[in-house]
Amino acid sequence: MQRVRTLLADNEFKENIAKIASKEKERQFCRHDLHHFLDVARICYQLWLEEKCPDQENIDKEIIYTAALLHDIGRWQEYDGAGDHALISSEMAHTILERLGFNRGEISIITQAISVHRKINGRETVLGRMLYRADKLSRLCHVCPVQDECYKYHYLKEQDIY
Repeated sequence: MQRVRTLLADNEFKENIAKIASKEKERQFCRHDLHHFLDVARICYQLWLEEKCPDQENIDKEIIYTAALLHDIGRWQEYDGAGDHALISSEMAHTILERLGFNRGEISIITQAISVHRKINGRETVLGRMLYRADKLSRLCHVCPVQDECYKYHYLKEQDIY
């Protein structure tokens, strides 16, 4: 998990989190901050263990946490109209991962999962599906004070919270 610690201390990572916070400071809905990233990481890892996926080659706790920590890193660019933050985050993650010493295979696994974390279509990887589910499960829509105004609540309200 050394590379996760390095990522958390990385200036570019912290700068992007600050940019997201700046764009979301007036946001009344769920935010995309380090709390969210860590919730997604923990849930994704739990799903991984519960569904007995640890036998998947080249994927471990460090890969799962890294993917979750970077899955929304480009969110601030979507607010500026740059496009789908999942694709933007995947591209940004690639650069960060190279700098942090991840190999090509690891980068591919992580960036593919990030690129599909918003919408699954049946062609995603196991990690992509897990990241998608963890992202949805991380939100506490059932107790949200602005659920009536949130478009996501209408399709997440029937979701189990476990």
